[in-house]
Amino acid sequence: MNTSTGETIVVVEDEARVRFLVGRALVKAGYDVLEAPDARTGFRLVEAHAGRVRLLVTDVVMPRGSGRHLYEQVRRIQPHLPILFMSGYPDETVALEGRAEAGTGFLRKPFSPEQLRAKVRAMLDSDVVGRQSARTRFRTPTAGDGTLRRLPDQQACQSSG
Repeated sequence: MNTSTGETIVVVEDEARVRFLVGRALVKAGYDVLEAPDARTGFRLVEAHAGRVRLLVTDVVMPRGSGRHLYEQVRRIQPHLPILFMSGYPDETVALEGRAEAGTGFLRKPFSPEQLRAKVRAMLDSDVVGRQSARTRFRTPTAGDGTLRRLPDQQACQSSG
């Protein structure tokens, strides 16, 4: 089910398997996904792709920088970028929901690909500021280490040499 118009989403998750599954679910829905294994790399991706990124999806608890800290950094450079937090820790749910701010959402782990796609779509549809950047489409997803990864349809369009 393709629900996207090519919006770019940054996914920050320290667990490689979860990051892969989240990224795959979003790519299958037609989103361009940039993946990061930690907050520092996630921030670099948001910064490097400013104007293209429509949503940041981040884990809350990570070894090298929390999702909350990433949120604060991103807000300084892109104050209107919607941010979807995800966590499997019950305490994090309470802490984040108690400080809910405009442009933020929360998804409790575990969740299904359908729940993820529905939440992402709802956040993007409610983002008035970000809609302006959706007019430009890019196809530059990354592997888990932040390096560029081609989508299958892009590979077919590349000329050799």
